Amino acid sequence: NDLSAHRFIDYVDEFIISDELKYLSDVIPDANVVFRSNSLLAQMQACVAGQAMAVLPCFMANEHPELQAVLADDIAIKRSFWMLYHEDLRLLKRIELFTNFLKNKLELRQDLMMGK
Repeated sequence: NDLSAHRFIDYVDEFIISDELKYLSDVIPDANVVFRSNSLLAQMQACVAGQAMAVLPCFMANEHPELQAVLADDIAIKRSFWMLYHEDLRLLKRIELFTNFLKNKLELRQDLMMGK
């Protein structure tokens, strides 16, 4: 299957905040990109509207049964999310409560986050 013949959605190169987001060019160097946005929501909406194919996080794409995974057994892209706060805030109770809340929610939805 030659994916370069398909239309794709990608980030705006000049505004990519991290090289970790340049995964489309890693997988399909000569991708035919027809829509660019640094908003994942805009990328997903364009994909749902049938504009082109997109590389989307599982936790977003799985919410849309009209989307179909392509080459899921052959291509896997894994990225990490980081929660950051200033060192001076680490002892605040509200920061501890929020980080524990978020950690617990993510652990409960681990399968969704990992695309299972």
